[in-house]
Amino acid sequence: MKSVIPVADNILVVGEAAGLVNPLNGEGIGTAMFSGELAAQHAKVALEKGDFSCTQLRHYAQELQRQIGRNHLVATILRRLLGYAGIMNYAIWQAKRNNDFAQTLFEVILEVKPAAAVLTPKFIAKFLAG
Repeated sequence: MKSVIPVADNILVVGEAAGLVNPLNGEGIGTAMFSGELAAQHAKVALEKGDFSCTQLRHYAQELQRQIGRNHLVATILRRLLGYAGIMNYAIWQAKRNNDFAQTLFEVILEVKPAAAVLTPKFIAKFLAG
């Protein structure tokens, strides 16, 4: 996630406005829908309490970070790594040789699996096995 603070007094920010575009593939519909649902849940609590202060709404920001933050960090690192021609070429070579590796990478890019799936020992071993 970008360092957008998605709350202020009387405000919950969702989707692209909250920096929730996937750094690996540029897609943002899934996280926009998720953040919208999460914001609605927190807005309901704020409405029930009659408190729309930043202090009350910060729980939305904390949960958003907990639910999406790690995935976006890993996707950002993966995007940067794949920006190096040597690493990209090696990943393509490995994907041609290993269907499980290719499938996992494909599912991460399409957001079927979280980006953190590339941090598993199994995936890293497949990547490094030459």
